[in-house]
Amino acid sequence: MLELQTYFTAPADDLTIVDGTLGQFIFQGWHKKQSDADIRIALFSVADYRNNPHISEKSSSSAFHVREQLYGLTKGQISRKIIDLGELKIGKTRRDTYFALAFIFCELHKKKIVPIFFGSDDSMIYSIYQYFTQIGDPLNHLHIDYMFDNQHEELNIVNQDCYFHKIQTDFKQNVQELTILGTQSYYCDLEPFFSETNSLIINHRLGLLRAELFESEAFFRNSDSVSFDLNAIRMSDNPANYLGMPNGLYAEEACQLAWYAGYSERVSLFGLFNYFSEYDNRKAGAKLVAQIIWHFFDGCSKRLGEDPHFSIDQFLQLHVNVESIRQELVFCKSILSNRYWLKLPTINEGKGDKFLAVSKPEYLNAVNNLISDRIYFYLTQQ
Repeated sequence: MLELQTYFTAPADDLTIVDGTLGQFIFQGWHKKQSDADIRIALFSVADYRNNPHISEKSSSSAFHVREQLYGLTKGQISRKIIDLGELKIGKTRRDTYFALAFIFCELHKKKIVPIFFGSDDSMIYSIYQYFTQIGDPLNHLHIDYMFDNQHEELNIVNQDCYFHKIQTDFKQNVQELTILGTQSYYCDLEPFFSETNSLIINHRLGLLRAELFESEAFFRNSDSVSFDLNAIRMSDNPANYLGMPNGLYAEEACQLAWYAGYSERVSLFGLFNYFSEYDNRKAGAKLVAQIIWHFFDGCSKRLGEDPHFSIDQFLQLHVNVESIRQELVFCKSILSNRYWLKLPTINEGKGDKFLAVSKPEYLNAVNNLISDRIYFYLTQQ
């Protein structure tokens, strides 16, 4: 991990670390030596506020406030080794910061370390797409937000309002599935912005998400990266919500979604955006961010290693004849966790089976001769 130190500044020395807390458990790579092979999660912060007119230098202490609250939480059953890399040094330009982030993601990917980063605004998602382009893998990305940030920007910049539009321009061939959770209809342009590609766009509105929170776990299980705009949490639960949003997720729902992200075997990157301490009241926002990160850590520690690609003998195979599409579907149900996957038919032999994570209601609907648009999309892409 020493080769990445030049990209970071160390966490503040005046952070209080109490025996038995998470702070004592988190390994600070600046002060101790530990084999990279022992580390499973890398935490770091980003503080690049350029191109965001809402934020001033008063928020420069945001990362300190989050770490202060995070380090004071109990360790609980968190067992994965965690390193705190500190604060990313911002580049000369905003794009330099994006490229630095993408490079760091790639280096951590080589070591099979899951990065979790917080701070700045959600335009940093641009670097996530750069990263997956560099490693050559198609991306399934899940974003939690109250709207699509896909405004058209005439200037050649990436900011918090237009980053998805820039992603559409630069990386559209690398996206297989994009899921937006928690959108609010009165802010959200529902028109798909990857319509000219073969990508699947899922818009899961706030009311539906709240009514079926547990069913959203399948979306996380099918995603490679997860990002979270903290403005999606209503202001009464997140006083640091600088947009003053009256509606949105409850704090406990945000923590549950973060736990699903950590629990997913497939999620290899997690980002939290838009916490700025200058808007925080009595550090309640910092406490919430710390609790969300804690739930991600806890979810990672509970991962079961389930993957039907490699352990199909640990799954029950359920054959369902769906008359509406005149096709038999094979669902795989985990003996250990009772979660479901759909075995996708393959045309080309020798490429191995493909599996789609699905919810129990999607399986039961198939039994009743109904399939979701999501399942239909994947069936037609084979």
